Amino acid sequence: MNLRTAIQEIAKTNERYYDSLATVISVDGDTCDVMLDKEGLELWGVRLSADKEKGFRIIPKVGSKVIVSYLNKSEAYVSMFSEVDLYTIQNENESLNTLLSDLIGAIEQLTVSNGAGVTGVPINVTAFTQIKTRLKKLFKE
Repeated sequence: MNLRTAIQEIAKTNERYYDSLATVISVDGDTCDVMLDKEGLELWGVRLSADKEKGFRIIPKVGSKVIVSYLNKSEAYVSMFSEVDLYTIQNENESLNTLLSDLIGAIEQLTVSNGAGVTGVPINVTAFTQIKTRLKKLFKE
């Protein structure tokens, strides 16, 4: 199908989808419920990611403002966020949070052999522990 035909087909449907400003009421896994600000209506099950099992997901804070965009008449997703609670980035086997936590854990236990023997753990191990704690606040498994 060429571009002209595609545009004509889209125009025939008379379907119009607009974005809506909304307030997050609750978050449950890969969806959230929102209150559409202009319409005063609740919208349930708004998607937070394209795939439930993997990919990049942003978890909005309850009470924050979001922009809801529409895939069709019955399915919507959050396209913009004013405040974020957590992020998830993962594929089938690994999450960024786990990977970074494991890396920091390995650095915390790092020792180096030198002419005088083996060194102890890094003197700034508490700084690495603090970074690991901060990661837990930013990322969710």
